[in-house]
Amino acid sequence: MKILFALVHSPKVSVEIEGNKLYVDNQNWKSRLFFSPETNIIPDLFKMADVEKFYSRFYKNWNSEEFKQYLKEFEVPNKPLKDLSLGNKKKLSLAASFASNAEIVILDEPLSNIDPVERQVLKNCMSNYKGKDRCIIYSSHILPEVIELCDNIVALKNGNCVLNTKNENLNEDSILELIK
Repeated sequence: MKILFALVHSPKVSVEIEGNKLYVDNQNWKSRLFFSPETNIIPDLFKMADVEKFYSRFYKNWNSEEFKQYLKEFEVPNKPLKDLSLGNKKKLSLAASFASNAEIVILDEPLSNIDPVERQVLKNCMSNYKGKDRCIIYSSHILPEVIELCDNIVALKNGNCVLNTKNENLNEDSILELIK
């Protein structure tokens, strides 16, 4: 992820999207990609308004109204981040990822720390977002979620791609068999 977002440079690895090397000419791509990590990276001293200001500076298609709508739909309380639960911090990050209107959103374990009722709301939002000609890269170890939410499934093992297929008639057992 650090290489993808040009935070570090490796002479052994290059990332290209539509023929553009991200490390060299990545300025256009930074606003087209959003990464929501498994753990919160937003400083706990931030308030909701700070989060909105922070992200709106980086994403040219940021939509403040959508951000507020997602926060309401996800029932994220308007509190300083230090007072939010892990689940609410995760929902805040998801709200920001959707409000960014980035073409490619990378979600790392997006449903961790989310209670079962709210999981369905978030799954619906993910489905709606990718329906807007956007791509969600969904990283998870929970195979039933992957099968339910993903059109294509890629599995990595020891840093190598061991599975890259359309999600057609796959189940947990068939995926496990393919990646052994």
